[in-house]
Parts: sequence; structure tokens; C-alpha cells
Amino acid sequence: GIVGMRRGSRGFSSPYTKAWIRWHHVAGFYFGIFTLTFCLSAYISVAGVPSWIAKSDESVDYQKEWNQPKVKRDAYRQSFPALQGLLASRGDVKRVVFASSLGKPCYQLFSKGTYEPEVYLIKGDSIAPLEGYKVADVVGYAKKVFGYVPQRRELLQKFDSYYQLTRMGARPLPVLKMELTDANRSWVYVSTQTGELVTVYDASRRAERWLYRALHTFNIQWLKEHEWLRKTLLLLVCLSGLVVSVSGAVLTSKWVKRKVERYM
Repeated sequence: GIVGMRRGSRGFSSPYTKAWIRWHHVAGFYFGIFTLTFCLSAYISVAGVPSWIAKSDESVDYQKEWNQPKVKRDAYRQSFPALQGLLASRGDVKRVVFASSLGKPCYQLFSKGTYEPEVYLIKGDSIAPLEGYKVADVVGYAKKVFGYVPQRRELLQKFDSYYQLTRMGARPLPVLKMELTDANRSWVYVSTQTGELVTVYDASRRAERWLYRALHTFNIQWLKEHEWLRKTLLLLVCLSGLVVSVSGAVLTSKWVKRKVERYM
């Protein structure tokens, strides 16, 4: 494409005059790279990230280790009347989860129309709403779970390229991002409001985030903040890919037809 293009008075243009081959040349020159990246990202979505790009040597369920430590049932049994009283005074709670927060027994209350829970810590036979944790509290608990203090930490007040809203829009802020030193180079994101480990990104998942979501749907944080621009670019690239594909198919069919007629 670069060799075949010539610089004219109006910039780059195609030397071909016939409509089909001209459209194929121009669309392929300007948008062919996106056609290739779409093929690559589609392959990644099916086959996964190759091991030579990012290895996944360990299969540790960090969320299970963090969010579900063993808590004695007596803690819930003693405070159950207090929970019943709270639910009786509320009419919007649709689900209650018996959980733990930084190793402490608690109840998670999910209300109608919300995806993030309200956390109530259990204190003997009473319960009290959790008002959040300090960074030092989260780091101290991380030492108990992982056996060491993650040295690289960052308190995120807004979403970044990896920690983003889900399709349902549920992701708490602020979160403490901690980089672990395991074989997978995992990053964990912990909510300072609830103490919950929200998600984990290892090297393979971070690579998949760029090789699939960024290339296939332009899922880049700046574009996500300007959704209309992201969808416009995506539509433009899809239409250009359609032009490349259709014009290529037409040119191929014409080439085959000429070859058939020559040997008939």
C-alpha cells in the first residue's frame, strides 16, 4: 500500500482508476491495520493469551483466600436477632450474605436497585455499619493473607485502564491497588469501604485486556470516558473493514472468472 500510493496535490491517493480496486486500495491502506488487529483480538478471545507473552504458572484463588476466612458460626448466631430487627425496619433489602470483612464476621446487605452491598460488622450480639478502613488496616490484613507486605501500592480514587466499571456498572471506589510478587505478577484491588477484594489482574489477564478488549472494542480508559467517540470510531472501523472485505471478495471473483474464461 505504501509503495503503491503516490503523493498528489490533495495528499495520498490511489493510482487505480477502476472503482472496486480503488476502494479496496484506499480502504486497505488506511484501515487494513485495524482489520489485522480485529483478527488478532478475535483469536485471543478464543485461544487465550499465548504463554510466551504472559505465563500463568499459579492458580491461587486470591479472592477466596481474602474474602472467605473461617469464621465461627456463633458470631452470626448471637447477632441474628439484631439483624432481624434491622431488616424489619427496612423494606428495601433483597439479599443478605453472611460474610467477613478483613477477617471480621459481617453481614452484607444488598438493596433493591443497587449492586454494592452495605456492610454491617458483628460485635457480640449487636451489629454496626462499617464506615470504611484506613489504608494501614488493609495493608496489615494483606500481610496476614499473603505473608508479606506488598511494597507497590496505590489508592485509586477513579477508574484506570484495568479497574473499570462492569457491564452492570458495579465497581466500588476508592480501592487500594497492591502489586504482588507471585509468579503471575498479580495485582489485587481492595475496596477501602467494605474491605472486599474486588478483582485480581495477573499478567495474562492484563495482556488479554489490551490484546482483546482494547483492540477489538477500543476499550481504552480515555475513550471509555468519551463513549460517543469510542462508538463512532468503532463504527467507522467496522464499515471500513466491510469495504475491504466486500471489495476484496468482488476482485477475487472477477479474477477467478477471468481465469475460468481463459481455460474454457
